[in-house]
Amino acid sequence: MLNSSELVETYRERYDEMWREFGRLEKLAVNRLKEKGCCVHIADGATEAASIVQGIVGAESVVKSHSATVTEININTVLSDIRETEISEYIAQLEGNNAISGFRGDVAAASQILNERYGSLPIKDLSILVRQDIRRIMTNCRCGITGINAIVAETGSLFFFETQGNVRGIANLADVHIAVAGIDKIVETTDDALLVGRFLADQCLHKSVGNYLSFNTGPSQTGDVEGVLVKGMHGPREVHVVLLDNGRRKALRRRLPEVFACMDCRLCLNDCHAFATSKGRYGSPRIGGKGALLAYFATGDSSGMEECSNCGNCARTCPLGISWPDVFERAGQSKKEWISMEHEQSSKRLQQEVMTPGWCTSCGMCVGICPYIKNYKESSAFIHQCQLDEGNCYAVCPRGETAWSQMDQKIFGRSREDHALGNFENLYFARATDKMFAEKGQYAGVTSALLGYAINKGQIDGAIVTDGKPGKLPEPKLARTRGDLLAAAGSKYSAAPTLSLLNQAAKEGFNRLAVVGRPCQVLAVKKMQSLTDKREELPVEKVALTIGLFCFWSLTADFYQFLLQKTNNEEIQSLDIPVDGMVVKTNKGEYKWPIDEIRSFIRPTCEQCFDPTSEFADVSVGATEFDNNWNTLIVRTDRGKELVKNAVSEGVLEVKEYPHDRIPLLRQAVLNKKQRVLKQTSGGDSVPSYLMLNEAYRKGVLEGGN
Repeated sequence: MLNSSELVETYRERYDEMWREFGRLEKLAVNRLKEKGCCVHIADGATEAASIVQGIVGAESVVKSHSATVTEININTVLSDIRETEISEYIAQLEGNNAISGFRGDVAAASQILNERYGSLPIKDLSILVRQDIRRIMTNCRCGITGINAIVAETGSLFFFETQGNVRGIANLADVHIAVAGIDKIVETTDDALLVGRFLADQCLHKSVGNYLSFNTGPSQTGDVEGVLVKGMHGPREVHVVLLDNGRRKALRRRLPEVFACMDCRLCLNDCHAFATSKGRYGSPRIGGKGALLAYFATGDSSGMEECSNCGNCARTCPLGISWPDVFERAGQSKKEWISMEHEQSSKRLQQEVMTPGWCTSCGMCVGICPYIKNYKESSAFIHQCQLDEGNCYAVCPRGETAWSQMDQKIFGRSREDHALGNFENLYFARATDKMFAEKGQYAGVTSALLGYAINKGQIDGAIVTDGKPGKLPEPKLARTRGDLLAAAGSKYSAAPTLSLLNQAAKEGFNRLAVVGRPCQVLAVKKMQSLTDKREELPVEKVALTIGLFCFWSLTADFYQFLLQKTNNEEIQSLDIPVDGMVVKTNKGEYKWPIDEIRSFIRPTCEQCFDPTSEFADVSVGATEFDNNWNTLIVRTDRGKELVKNAVSEGVLEVKEYPHDRIPLLRQAVLNKKQRVLKQTSGGDSVPSYLMLNEAYRKGVLEGGN
């Protein structure tokens, strides 16, 4: 028995041999299929294939299993009465949605839909009723449509690999079985078909064999009764095999065997930016990179390939290492050619200097101002090519080139004297007097209290904040009320594209917005506001207040899986990461781990961050690392000074002088962070180009901050 790596290598080698022999194998397969009594139909394109199927079915009802190739020919838009038998698509059909993409809700949502049909029952009983219903549907329909996992050229057999048994049911119960397959599904021998099954079982199910493996060879027939051959005795009387080209031959002529090697396991979609940001329609109607490539060769439509973000995740997740961006490039439509311009484009610089090296902070600013950029799993990516010579995305990116000394002059009107903490007016210990804000907030609730005060006084009409439950990825939120602020209170230890809501809120009529964000998000807002040409399409004048949070690093999405494992899937009620480690409170107790256990989850871009205290905000808020009943509050601008002064005078905030013996500790923590980045720079390591520091600034940091 081959192990997983040996299986992948054997599969790769065998397909490399077979695609070179495709012409011979196709002729052999067609001849064998006909010899076994199948009706073979060759379709050049998806429309022709759908028309062939429609001609066979007529006006009858038809049962269908899930198949990427059946989806590719858009059969659901052609036939009037299709009954779905794949459970996800069956539930989607009950819900009244497009069954092609399947049901996308969770177990609770599925249970609710099924309860409406079958009554309020446990999920186990519901699953039994669903299977019975699907079996009844399959039994009562004369025609059935399935895909095929492999066609054996030597024997004319159809090979099916599945997990639910509905494909086998349709292939054996329908009087007329219509099997639709791309010509890339033709293999030479039965062993090759079994290799396909073993490969899919190993990679998709982590098993040595699948739940259901079936070989069907022609219409059903038997000679058991007096030696007389009878067709359709225990299975289909007719078997129609529709072989679909739809761009596959062109791909083969371009020597792109990946189209044939790809087994449609869909593992590549798990981390595909384009698939996620298009809500599962990337490459539509056949999803994924393979669908995008086939659409180009079949119809000349390159939009699917243009949606590819060129992230390369597909190559890392595909067991065969197929890189669809590389395939697109070899097809003559490389991503570099699509965005190549005589001028340095804003979008090109963002792609090359920020996205590709992995320096995106997931601030969300570019997502909010550009329809061509979407956020997925804590990073941003282009889903369409941009032809603007001067776009806004790079200009406002916190990892785009940023001259620190110029930002100081634009925001504060002076150079900084303190290279550790930046420009500021006052440094306090502060806390909210409102007990709810103090309890719900991380430590003393200062941020929520200031926002609540500003809303009550009409200084702002909304606040863009980060929401999310402990133990789950955070999300952007537009807070309008005290209740909204309380719901979003507390620190979030992962990045969220909070600024993606900024432009939307401005277009919805919010004219005085507060932004609460990480240092990189504050920098993005201030870069936008400091643009000399004040571009009209940006919400430059809509931000009335910025509250920056202390942030020395944020954690990747993988951290939450680690968290669930460490807490035995208990309900997480709060997270805290003081200097001595992580503290997690659940519904069953408290867990503590040293900080080193989570360092591997720190986002790489955070290692290059030069501003852990939000130096360009109106006010900055963080922990004291000393007394959990207080926040550190740094007042930086005149606007921030006025807000804090009034909040204190009206009893919203309580402040006291920052302990003198704690100031050197705060400054040193910040300097340590900045000096690490500068030492990496001087050491020649790859760092973001945004660090445009003059010599005085660099020297000030290295020599102690003053």
